[in-house]
Amino acid sequence: MTSSTVSVRLPREVKDALTRLANATDRTKSYLAGEAIADYVARELAIVQGIEQGLDDVKQGRVVAHTV
Repeated sequence: MTSSTVSVRLPREVKDALTRLANATDRTKSYLAGEAIADYVARELAIVQGIEQGLDDVKQGRVVAHTV
């Protein structure tokens, strides 16, 4: 897999915590940040896709009426 560079601004506390984690796990800060971003993006995309599917279901009339 190819990679590209992205710059982000982090609060000092987050950067310091990332440094501690990198040292404790013998990983680079770049590796840990990349993994965290990849996990976040995958999770958020799954949520967005679920919402889009639900909206499509409503448009297509695939709904169940609930009465109280």
